[in-house]
Amino acid sequence: MLMKSSSDLLDGKTRVKTQFNIANIATSMFKKRRSDYFQSLSAWRSDKVTATKTLRQFLTKKSRVASFREFLKKEFSEENLDFWLEIESYRKQKSNKQLKLAQIIHETYVDVNAPSEINIDAGTRATTKSNMQKPDSASFDLAQVRVFLLMERDSFPRFLLSKLKPTVATKTPNGPKL
Repeated sequence: MLMKSSSDLLDGKTRVKTQFNIANIATSMFKKRRSDYFQSLSAWRSDKVTATKTLRQFLTKKSRVASFREFLKKEFSEENLDFWLEIESYRKQKSNKQLKLAQIIHETYVDVNAPSEINIDAGTRATTKSNMQKPDSASFDLAQVRVFLLMERDSFPRFLLSKLKPTVATKTPNGPKL
């Protein structure tokens, strides 16, 4: 008589449940490690602040904005931050000044081949262009959200990692930084 393995004894539904539970356990282990990682950011360099949980929180201090801008310059994507900050300022302006600024912002960041063209999809670009017919405080909302999400999901995590990892230049023993 042949012995059946434990997986042969399980019916299809039970096997799938077991595999699902194993996947959940592995995922929760990853989440714990990830949360531990982000908790270690609480004492981020010389900044005496609690853990920065979001990019929006991070951008509340001018010193942090400057640091993030320097990082984005190295990645050739500082126009994203400039655009986001410009729109934050634009929203606070009176409507008559918004009319003047809207065209300048559009020509600087949104137009195809603009001097500081932001990376947005064609649909967002078209929507923003149509909003220029009657500019108001919400004219750039969609483009700003797209740029913010790009920074939050792409640039910001790399920025945080760059602050945690020592660079090759600082690892040189007994020698000056390269």
